[in-house]
Amino acid sequence: MEAGTAELKPSNYTLTGERIEKRGGPLYAASHGVFTTCRCGGLEKPSWSIAGASTDITLEGTGVVRHATFRVKDVPVLYFPYFLFPAKTDRASGFLFPRLANSNRRGFQYEQPFFWAINKSSDATVAVDLETAARVGVIGEYRYLLSRTARGNFTVAYYNEQIRGRPSGTVAPNGGQPDTPENRFALSGQHRQPFYGGSQLYLRLFAISDDTFLKEINTFAFSTRRDLQLRSSRFTTSRAGIIKTWDNGLAWFENAYYQDLIDPQPLALQKLPRLEAEHSMPLLGDLLVGRVEGQAIDYQRERGYAGLRGDLGPEVFLPFHLGRAFNGSLTGRLRETAYHLTDTEQVAFVVPTSGVGSHFRAAPELPRLDGDRSRELAEVSGRTGTEFARVFDFHHFGFEKLRHTIEPELRYLFVPTAGRPIFDVPLPSCASLLPVARRRPGDNCDATLFSEGFLFDERDAINRRNFFSYGISTRLLARAPNAAEAAAHEAQRQATTMPVGGARQPVEVETLAQGLPAAAVPDFVGPPAPPSATAPAEAAPPAPRELARASIVHGYDVSRPIAGTSHASDTDLGLRLTPVDYLGLSYNATVNLEGSSIRGQAVGLFLREPWWTAPTLVRNYQTATTVGVSYRVVESSANRDVDVKGPEAALLSTAGLREVDGSMYLRLGNYVGFTFLARYDLGNTPTIGPHFLERDYALRLISRCNCWLLEAGVQDKSNPDERLFRVQFTLVGLGSFGRPPFRGNYVGFAPLADIGFRRPGAAGGGGY
Repeated sequence: MEAGTAELKPSNYTLTGERIEKRGGPLYAASHGVFTTCRCGGLEKPSWSIAGASTDITLEGTGVVRHATFRVKDVPVLYFPYFLFPAKTDRASGFLFPRLANSNRRGFQYEQPFFWAINKSSDATVAVDLETAARVGVIGEYRYLLSRTARGNFTVAYYNEQIRGRPSGTVAPNGGQPDTPENRFALSGQHRQPFYGGSQLYLRLFAISDDTFLKEINTFAFSTRRDLQLRSSRFTTSRAGIIKTWDNGLAWFENAYYQDLIDPQPLALQKLPRLEAEHSMPLLGDLLVGRVEGQAIDYQRERGYAGLRGDLGPEVFLPFHLGRAFNGSLTGRLRETAYHLTDTEQVAFVVPTSGVGSHFRAAPELPRLDGDRSRELAEVSGRTGTEFARVFDFHHFGFEKLRHTIEPELRYLFVPTAGRPIFDVPLPSCASLLPVARRRPGDNCDATLFSEGFLFDERDAINRRNFFSYGISTRLLARAPNAAEAAAHEAQRQATTMPVGGARQPVEVETLAQGLPAAAVPDFVGPPAPPSATAPAEAAPPAPRELARASIVHGYDVSRPIAGTSHASDTDLGLRLTPVDYLGLSYNATVNLEGSSIRGQAVGLFLREPWWTAPTLVRNYQTATTVGVSYRVVESSANRDVDVKGPEAALLSTAGLREVDGSMYLRLGNYVGFTFLARYDLGNTPTIGPHFLERDYALRLISRCNCWLLEAGVQDKSNPDERLFRVQFTLVGLGSFGRPPFRGNYVGFAPLADIGFRRPGAAGGGGY
């Protein structure tokens, strides 16, 4: 073909050449060819292209260009004697484009990855990471697929920080400066495969060298939300186990290791191992469901009480219906828990007299726990509720029907008293402690020790309850018209608007109400033609969706005060409005009616421009303007007993929270966009005051020809104190140079999820 043009699928390259020749098989050759992914419709020169004296292409393979020039607007700017480009979707070994960033803490950051396609079932990526003011590191990732059901991936990272000097700008959990090692590493990965007897074997690994690794090294943060999640991690977890499930139960064996990033690691409890099993069975002709659950865990740690805990809990579940109005269930459970401690030294929470610097430590000052102990417990719970509903015709805003519901519900929980040893021991004053070298204010003097023996997890925390909770919810749901209803409306519209003397006569609406498609109505008076035997099946009816929900929930404990001196709980209020797809509003609050105070509240707003539709060329890179804002406030010591005095007041006090979170993507035309993400602390302590926890700014430029993108952004964080600049330039079809500002949360981000707002389904459920 002389002076030909070819389009390569699925890579979307366009190739033009003086002569294009098809050889045997999927082989093509072009002389003086030019290829690009720019699609400007011939109206302008492509933003970028690669031209060469000769080009050989193997479809679903590789293209080779000899004497290649990289061109900008058809002007040569770079020369390559030999250039390879992908003409397939399969993986190929080679260097990937480098990633660039610049930071006041890291200096200039350059990451150069190399990808190795080992075979069809495995590959590896190795990258060198240079941060001129912080560290030099290497990261390696290996991925494999052993079969359709057996797969895994593992990552290893190592960094040397000899060039860093004394770190600053990172705050440790105790408020001081962290002790950062010179050599740092991270291990992560997972593996899953079938095992014997239909079971599954799994491994999830995540371990780091030090407590501040995730705060200071951002290699593993692939999105803004992921970065925040890692920097806020309480601990890392590594698990390995085998799980076997069947219709009515499961058996589960697991070892779990926790790396504590806040408190001393020797106090961290490890589950080595945990064995759990449960099975359910119908009883009395399916009127009851019996369930037996058992668990055995070997808790171990370097310092503090540890040992074996066994737990057995048979349960009976009774669902019921009281006529057509009420439904509910009753559950009864007996629980036997036995402990055998291999270490009986207590662990205490140390609260200094000043109230600042509370921490955990081993407490030899407290009496040792018993080596063996048992705990018997019974639980009775129940719930009942009903729904009052009414459906209305509503032919507005694209809806057909509205459904309004009122849903009251009552729950009850009874647990008898089943305590465990509780210790509250004041330590001596530092002035009375001799010699002076032994004094550690706030640790072994001028402080109070608080401890609860045999407390390993939430099962051990179960204690006395005689609690009623009751509430009412109301919901408004809407449904669009189905095919038959839409056709009936259209026929009615035509019948009422058709001229009397026209060529067509009014058609009876009843024929459409029977479910016939509009096309079945003939242009002449008379009965419609019978439906075709090959007519498509009737479309599924449109799913209803929730427009609004409001709820109020309250509780009362008969046996004990739960809010100050009152047996009545605080009241929870919730409101959620989602009238259209592009607007959402949520509000929920906890109110203390006795004290006429609001303990906490949260407001969330989501808005997206509904009138803009992305053009075909940029629909993968541009989105509508979107805004999400939330405000959260929790009063100091909101969930604590306000009448507690003395050392317990310091133990139960919390600082509270006043925070504004915002997410915004601003579409500036079809080819420019701006992102702003922020978390702002309004300040609860006079020593810090209002300040931004973090701010992210990003700008995106999109080619009109759909062949390049430029992204640049700045991230400003408070802990660690860092300003990080990133830029990425992408040539569509070739790759990206640099590092994306906010991968995964940049274009098309979901601010509702960021602010804790989830769109509800018609069936309800989910949090506000």
